[in-house]
Amino acid sequence: MKLLKNKKFWAMTLGVTLVGAGIVAIAASCSNSTVKSKLSNQFAKSTDGKSFYAVYEIENFKDLSNDDKKSLSNIEFNAALTSAENKTESTLEKGHLVGEKIYVKLPREPKPNEQLTIISKSGLIKTSGLLISDNLNYQTEKVNFEAASAPSQQPSPTPAPKTEEPKENGGSEQQADQPENSKKDDVVASGVKISEVKNNTATIEVTFSKFELADANKKDFVLEVIKKADTNPIQASDLKYDEASKTLSGKLSGLNSNVDYEISKLTLNGKEVKFNEEELLKSYVKNAKLFMTFNKENKKINIKLQNFSILNSFQDNQPVLTFDIEINKKDGITQVVHKSLTKNQLLNPNGLEIDLKDKMNGNNANYDVKLTNAKLLNVNIETQK
Repeated sequence: MKLLKNKKFWAMTLGVTLVGAGIVAIAASCSNSTVKSKLSNQFAKSTDGKSFYAVYEIENFKDLSNDDKKSLSNIEFNAALTSAENKTESTLEKGHLVGEKIYVKLPREPKPNEQLTIISKSGLIKTSGLLISDNLNYQTEKVNFEAASAPSQQPSPTPAPKTEEPKENGGSEQQADQPENSKKDDVVASGVKISEVKNNTATIEVTFSKFELADANKKDFVLEVIKKADTNPIQASDLKYDEASKTLSGKLSGLNSNVDYEISKLTLNGKEVKFNEEELLKSYVKNAKLFMTFNKENKKINIKLQNFSILNSFQDNQPVLTFDIEINKKDGITQVVHKSLTKNQLLNPNGLEIDLKDKMNGNNANYDVKLTNAKLLNVNIETQK
């Protein structure tokens, strides 16, 4: 049985993955989002030629509410470029909404055969990646966001001091209490885990990186999952929050084997819970296992990726894993081969074989082979032994 994120807001977005033996669950940081986005294969340049941008196309912009459009203007993106030598540079910048496109600034000029990965911190825009082709494609019109975002040099007028009349009947006390009354719930989830399913039941845990409540005694959580193509959600029961570990735990019952489910709702006190996309991505990578075996007889290595449960959410030819193969000969000579593998290449449960015969001369030469600089979606991952 699998739990999958609602495709209405999942698509390629990383969202939240719940990993357990035989079960995968994916939740959303934007479960109510209706934004449909696509990363264009065209880039953009600034008018001075010094800044470079990736371009998201908002496919259903005309159908979005005013609130959704406003949210699109305030999204931060983590954009990373990984070179052919497996060196990564990244930047965290606010996107620029122009018409039905969002421009995301890159850390530098993109080059052919590099890997681009972009993560939206809000989750409204799906996480995307692409392998840059040999023929770099730039849109005709150039942009000039630096000038538009430069602060105005005109001094702001100083407001006149406000004079207030003294209040009677405890008016000053009410004013002092006002900041307290205006507090709001402010929570951010950063990880999710799920146990092995036994007797159609599993336990689920959601951890939080931020947990501030307007009323410390009010913690009304709702967590629901739903079977794909169904309309009857399964609500988690026995939800309990542990303040020391900032963890919400609960029980999911009535789960069927070999069935895909979607997490359709996660709210606190009636409001949707947001997720930290970057922290969630790190948690996915932490759960994943990368194996490498070297067959000295046929001079091939086998690369196998396991427990990376969001792999199917990416495009078939999207680069997902990058690494270096270090080939050390007994005489001290070291060769390094850089590899970038796509989703399709990693789907085989038996792994992917890479032939190194052309790098190993002589039948009786002793070689030691190891993986270095392995990155899963630009997050470091260790090779299992």
